[in-house]
Amino acid sequence: MRLFGYRGSRVDPRFGWWHASFAGAVCFLLLPGCGGGADGLTLVSGTVSYQGSPLERGSLRFFGADGRPIGCVIREDGSYEINLPPGDFQVSVSSPPRRPSGGPADDSPLPPGPNALPDLFSQPKTSGLSLSVGPQSGPLTYEIDLKRPTGRSRR
Repeated sequence: MRLFGYRGSRVDPRFGWWHASFAGAVCFLLLPGCGGGADGLTLVSGTVSYQGSPLERGSLRFFGADGRPIGCVIREDGSYEINLPPGDFQVSVSSPPRRPSGGPADDSPLPPGPNALPDLFSQPKTSGLSLSVGPQSGPLTYEIDLKRPTGRSRR
């Protein structure tokens, strides 16, 4: 009787070394994702607020020295979490406007449009937000409290 490639105590030659190698390679590729901190990333978390109230929606983008963004979503309670490599980052924040009341109640995204925050927060060079992440042994907290710019208002 033949079950799973075995005939008695002998291994079927079609299920040879390459099957075992493939299974070993898959396990090897999955292991780096397990066990926090082994990949050199630091968990950064906190809350984002504007004028003292938590943002209910939006996104953060962290720009490293290479200029490429690493992004995350701001949750309904204003909190966020992101894994970042060591380095210095400039940060931008954007928040879409509220969905008009009386409109469709579906979860479809709003069309691209104005930011609910002042434009200066949506650009890393003008936001005034920065973060330095060193080789941490544990999580890092970064609270962001955005204030309306003083002076002229742009409408």
